Amino acid sequence: LFRSYQLNAKIVAQPSTATKITGQFNYFNQPLAEDPLGLTRAQADANPRQAIAAATQFNTGKEVEQTQAGVVIEHQLTDQDSLNFRVYGGGRQLTQRLGFSGAALNSAGGIVDLDRVYGGGALSWTRKTTANGLPLQWTAGLEVNGMRDARNGYVNDNGQQGALRRDETDEAADYGAYAQFNWTVHPAWEVVGGLRASMVRLRIDDHYVTAASPDDSGTSTYRNLSPVLGVVWHARSEEHTSELQSRL
Repeated sequence: LFRSYQLNAKIVAQPSTATKITGQFNYFNQPLAEDPLGLTRAQADANPRQAIAAATQFNTGKEVEQTQAGVVIEHQLTDQDSLNFRVYGGGRQLTQRLGFSGAALNSAGGIVDLDRVYGGGALSWTRKTTANGLPLQWTAGLEVNGMRDARNGYVNDNGQQGALRRDETDEAADYGAYAQFNWTVHPAWEVVGGLRASMVRLRIDDHYVTAASPDDSGTSTYRNLSPVLGVVWHARSEEHTSELQSRL
């Protein structure tokens, strides 16, 4: 059996000719999703609609609820300059019953319980200009995203929540700064390039520490500088010609 509900909403407002605001809201609720697990070839040939014994024993399935909202603000500073600001946030709750007990002392459990919150934002500046009389557009921006999970695991006691086997807090965050350009050197050709500096931080705080399940806490940080340079050929140059004329 399966049952879910969804709600999606979007609203666009333009308080002035130079500013546009777009808001979006998404809600998803899946209160029932039974999992029949997999069948062997022989079981599928005998009865493709059956569920194996473990599915019934452990009441396999999951419930999910997720909410997300975001806002985008576009503002035209001048004929050449524009700003784009984005912010979003949301949450996700999940309970999943797997097809085994997970009773071993070093197991993460046969029931997953996850409570997640996440969000982020970005700001970019775009300018349209010319170089050697040819259209040039460049964009520079900053962005940040983050996520935090409260993750627990329990013994699947024949479909019921049993003893605790996992209790940890997981965090992830990324930060980025970038600049990119598009230079139209011919109606059918563009030179594109950019540079991005990125940093990703990961952290786990393990709250379930026993002799059989040692402390798995830790952190890691990754950094990278990513350049890109290339040439784009537009096969249908007549379409790009009209875009080139509009930029000029």
